[in-house]
Amino acid sequence: MKRLKHIILSTSTLNSEALSNGGFGPVNDDCFAIGYGIRSYGCEAKVMTYNLGAQQYADCLAKAMEMMREAALAQAP
Repeated sequence: MKRLKHIILSTSTLNSEALSNGGFGPVNDDCFAIGYGIRSYGCEAKVMTYNLGAQQYADCLAKAMEMMREAALAQAP
Protein backbone atom coordinates (compact mmCIF):
# COMPACT_ATOMS: atom_id res chain seq x y z
CA MET A 1 0.00 0.00 0.00
CA LYS A 2 2.89 2.37 0.65
CA ARG A 3 3.85 2.22 -3.04
CA LEU A 4 0.48 3.55 -4.11
CA LYS A 5 1.02 6.71 -2.09
CA HIS A 6 3.90 7.91 -4.26
CA ILE A 7 2.49 9.35 -7.47
CA ILE A 8 4.87 9.90 -10.40
CA LEU A 9 2.24 10.66 -13.08
CA SER A 10 -0.84 12.74 -12.38
CA THR A 11 -3.32 13.36 -15.21
CA SER A 12 -6.53 15.30 -15.66
CA THR A 13 -8.73 16.27 -18.56
CA LEU A 14 -9.13 19.96 -19.38
CA ASN A 15 -12.52 20.01 -21.09
CA SER A 16 -13.05 23.75 -21.03
CA GLU A 17 -11.07 26.11 -23.20
CA ALA A 18 -11.48 28.62 -20.36
CA LEU A 19 -9.14 26.54 -18.17
CA SER A 20 -5.41 26.98 -18.38
CA ASN A 21 -3.43 24.12 -16.83
CA GLY A 22 -6.56 22.93 -15.03
CA GLY A 23 -5.57 24.34 -11.66
CA PHE A 24 -3.41 21.38 -10.73
CA GLY A 25 0.22 20.42 -10.89
CA PRO A 26 2.77 17.85 -9.74
CA VAL A 27 1.93 16.34 -6.37
CA ASN A 28 5.54 15.69 -5.31
CA ASP A 29 9.09 16.52 -6.40
CA ASP A 30 9.43 13.66 -8.91
CA CYS A 31 5.95 13.80 -10.42
CA PHE A 32 4.85 14.76 -13.92
CA ALA A 33 1.40 16.39 -14.14
CA ILE A 34 -0.31 16.15 -17.52
CA GLY A 35 -3.44 18.11 -18.32
CA TYR A 36 -4.99 17.09 -21.62
CA GLY A 37 -7.96 18.00 -23.75
CA ILE A 38 -9.64 16.99 -26.97
CA ARG A 39 -10.53 19.95 -29.14
CA SER A 40 -12.16 20.31 -32.55
CA TYR A 41 -8.70 20.83 -34.05
CA GLY A 42 -7.07 17.88 -32.24
CA CYS A 43 -5.51 17.04 -28.90
CA GLU A 44 -3.54 19.29 -26.61
CA ALA A 45 -1.62 18.66 -23.43
CA LYS A 46 0.10 20.69 -20.74
CA VAL A 47 3.09 19.13 -19.00
CA MET A 48 4.15 20.38 -15.58
CA THR A 49 6.91 19.17 -13.29
CA TYR A 50 9.53 20.41 -10.86
CA ASN A 51 12.73 20.59 -12.93
CA LEU A 52 12.45 17.07 -14.37
CA GLY A 53 12.54 17.95 -18.06
CA ALA A 54 8.96 18.95 -18.86
CA GLN A 55 9.93 20.04 -22.38
CA GLN A 56 11.57 16.69 -23.14
CA TYR A 57 8.49 14.87 -21.85
CA ALA A 58 6.22 17.14 -23.90
CA ASP A 59 8.32 16.50 -27.02
CA CYS A 60 8.05 12.73 -26.55
CA LEU A 61 4.31 13.02 -25.90
CA ALA A 62 3.85 15.06 -29.11
CA LYS A 63 5.81 12.46 -31.09
CA ALA A 64 3.71 9.63 -29.62
CA MET A 65 0.49 11.49 -30.51
CA GLU A 66 1.73 12.02 -34.07
CA MET A 67 2.62 8.32 -34.38
CA MET A 68 -0.88 7.36 -33.17
CA ARG A 69 -2.42 9.78 -35.67
CA GLU A 70 -0.39 8.28 -38.51
CA ALA A 71 -1.36 4.75 -37.46
CA ALA A 72 -5.05 5.69 -37.33
CA LEU A 73 -4.89 7.33 -40.76
CA ALA A 74 -3.16 4.26 -42.18
CA GLN A 75 -6.06 2.08 -40.94
CA ALA A 76 -8.80 4.35 -42.29
CA PRO A 77 -10.72 3.04 -45.32
